Amino acid sequence: MKNLKRQFTFIGSFIALTFFVWVAPVQAVDPDLIDVVEIIGTNPFIVHTNILPGDAFTDIMTVNNLTGTSQDIVMGLDIDLSEGIVPWPPFELEEKITVKIEKVGSGFLILPGPGGDTIATLQELDDTVIGLGAIAGSSGQVYKIYATFDLNAGNEYQNTKVYFNITMSVDIPDLQGSLLIAKTTDSVAPEAPGNEVGYTLRVTAIHGGVNDVVLTDLPPEGFAYVFGSGTGAPFIHQYASPGVWDLGDLGEDETVTVTYKTKISGNQDDGLYRDIAFATGTNGSGAPVIAVDQSDADNFVGTEVAVVTPTSESVQLKEKDKTDTTTKRIIKRVLGASILPATGAQISWVILALVLFVSGLGMMMYAKRKKALAMKNSNKIITKIVFLFVLGTSVLALPSQASATTVDPRISVRIEAPESPSMESAFAIGFVTLDIGGRDLSAQCYQTGDVPVTTAYVHNNGGNSGNCLIDLPDGTYQFYVRASYEDEEDTVFENVSETVTVEIKAGTPGTPLNYNREKNSCGVSFTTANDGLTTKVELYRSTENSFVADASTFATTLAIAPNTNGAMIDPGADCKDYFYAIRAVSVSGAGSGFVGDDDVTVKHKTNTKTVTETVAGGVGGAIPVTGGGAVAGGETTVPTAGSVEGAETENVSGENGSVLGEGTIAGDVSSWISSHPWWSALIALVLLALGYRGYQVYQKKRNEQSLQ
Repeated sequence: MKNLKRQFTFIGSFIALTFFVWVAPVQAVDPDLIDVVEIIGTNPFIVHTNILPGDAFTDIMTVNNLTGTSQDIVMGLDIDLSEGIVPWPPFELEEKITVKIEKVGSGFLILPGPGGDTIATLQELDDTVIGLGAIAGSSGQVYKIYATFDLNAGNEYQNTKVYFNITMSVDIPDLQGSLLIAKTTDSVAPEAPGNEVGYTLRVTAIHGGVNDVVLTDLPPEGFAYVFGSGTGAPFIHQYASPGVWDLGDLGEDETVTVTYKTKISGNQDDGLYRDIAFATGTNGSGAPVIAVDQSDADNFVGTEVAVVTPTSESVQLKEKDKTDTTTKRIIKRVLGASILPATGAQISWVILALVLFVSGLGMMMYAKRKKALAMKNSNKIITKIVFLFVLGTSVLALPSQASATTVDPRISVRIEAPESPSMESAFAIGFVTLDIGGRDLSAQCYQTGDVPVTTAYVHNNGGNSGNCLIDLPDGTYQFYVRASYEDEEDTVFENVSETVTVEIKAGTPGTPLNYNREKNSCGVSFTTANDGLTTKVELYRSTENSFVADASTFATTLAIAPNTNGAMIDPGADCKDYFYAIRAVSVSGAGSGFVGDDDVTVKHKTNTKTVTETVAGGVGGAIPVTGGGAVAGGETTVPTAGSVEGAETENVSGENGSVLGEGTIAGDVSSWISSHPWWSALIALVLLALGYRGYQVYQKKRNEQSLQ
C-alpha cells in the first residue's frame, strides 16, 4: 500500500473563519509511485481566510501516477485530534462544512456517509475512504474539491477549528514479484514443408523474485521438436505434446532465455500456423504468479509461421510414338480401429428402438390371444397406453437445458489460418489449446453457426494440438475452435479461437485437347476442355524431354475460356531445340495434366497428406507421422498405421478421389437425421403411433368378419 499524507484545517476567528489544508511528510514504502501536486506548493496545502457563513470555495488537486500501469487511487479522511482542536460543543465546525469532489472529465464522486450521495459534511467523511478511481499509467488526474460553509451558521462557531488528515493510497500487489513473457521465431519468409523453424522464449522477473518458475510451450500441429535442440533450461516434459521447462527461481530483473527448433512435416498443408505458451511461478508470499505478455496484457504469447508448398511438377516427354494416356492410381483407405469415425448410432437411440420394438411385439401377441369382444375394450386401453408412451417419450426427446457457460481467460485456443482459396475439398486446419489450470480440455471445431466439424478432442493435463478435419464442397466457409472444461456442477468454462475464412475451389480443369505443333516451330495449338473451370493455359519448355515445370521452365501464359481453340507462341529464340508441354489452370490455381510434344506422361510431384482423426477419450502426441513420395509413372503413398492401400490402376481422366471404408457415406436423409436427432425421434414416434392406429383398424375389421 502506497500512502501520501495531507492535512487541512478549519479555524474560526469571531464570525470569520480560516481554512487550512496542511501538507504532511510522505509516508510510503515507495515514494515514487504517486504524487499530489499542491495548488500553492508550501504548507499549508490550501488556505482560505476570513470565511463567512455561506462562502463557497474551490480547490484543485492533481494526482500523478508515476508507474507505467493503471492504478486505483483512494483517499482517506480522518480528524487529527493532535493539532489542538478548539471544541465548543455542541457547535462543531465539521458539521457545517459540506464537501463535493469532482473527477474532472468523469463527474462527481460518490462520497461515503448515510446519504450515499455526491455531497457530505466533513463530519460524515471522518474516518472514511473515498475512491478516486483509476488513473492511467504515467499520467495525471485533476480533481476539484468544492467546500461550502453553511449560510445559517452563527457566531457560536467563531474561534472554532478542526484539523483533517488526508491519506492518498494505491494498491501495488506486483511489488511482491511478477513475470513478463515474450516469444519470437526466426521464420521471416514462408517456409516449405520439411524446413526447420526456431523459437525463442524469454521470461523475466520484475518487482521482486519469483520462485518455481515453469514455462509451458506448444508448437503447432505438424511442427515436430528437433531432438537435442533445446537450450536455456532443463525439461520437465519434453515435446511430443506441450513442452514444459523448469526455469527454477528467478531473482528480480533476471531473465531466462529458452530456444529450440522444430521441423515442419513434409505433409503440412499451406497456411499460417499459430503456437502458444505461458509461464507460472510463486512470489515471496507464496501467492501464484502468471506471466504477462507486455504487448497485449494477456497471459499467453505466441507467434505465426507461414507454410507454402512449392509448386512444381515433373514432366516427361517421350520421343517414341505412343497412345496418349493418363494413368491414375486410386487409393482405397480403410481407417484403422483406433481412428474409425463415429459413424454408428448412439446407444441411447439403440435402446429406444429396442424398447419400441419390444412394446409393439408385445401388443401384437396380446391382440392375437384375445377374443373379438374383449379385444374391442382392450384396444381402447392399449391405445391410451401407446398415446401416453409416445407423449412421454416425445418430451424426453426434447433437447435438455444447456449448462451455464463462463468465458475463462485461463484457457487459450488458437487456430491456423489455412490457405485460401483451397484447391482441395478435404484438408486439415490445425489448432493449439492450453489451460493454465492444467485441467482436461475438450476442443471442438465449428463451422460458423455452431455447426460441429469432426469429432471433439479430449486433451488431458492442460491441452494439446489437433486438427479440424474439413471435407466440404466448393464454397466459402468460416471455422473456429471452442476449448472448454466442465466442472462437477455442470458449469462450462471455455474460450474461443479466432475465426478463419476459407474459400474452397477444388475443381481441377481438364487437360487441353487436340495438341499440335508443327515440326521445329515455336508455336503450339490446342483446344481447352469443356470443363467450366479453365481460365488460362501455361506453356513450359526444356531442352530435355524430362523436366520440372516451374519458374525456370515457364515460357508464357494465355488467358482463355473452356471449350475454346487457342494458340501460343514461345517468345524465346531458336525454339527448334525445345520440347514443349502445356496445361490448363483454374481461377484457384489448380492445374490440369500436361500434354506436349509426342506423348506426355505427367508425374505429379506431391506430398501425401495423411490425416489421423483422434476420437473423444484421449489424444496421442503432437509429433506427426509423415509419408509420401513420387516415382516415375505414378503416385505412391506410404502406408501408415491404421490404413490399407489398394493398387488398382485405371485409365481415367480428370477427377481425383479416395474411397473411405463402408459406413462413412451418408445420403441426404441420413445427413438430415444426424443434424436433427430430436426431430427425427419425434417423427419416428408419430409414425409408430400412426402405424399402431392402422393396425387397430385392421384388427377391428378382421374381428367383425370372424363374428359374422
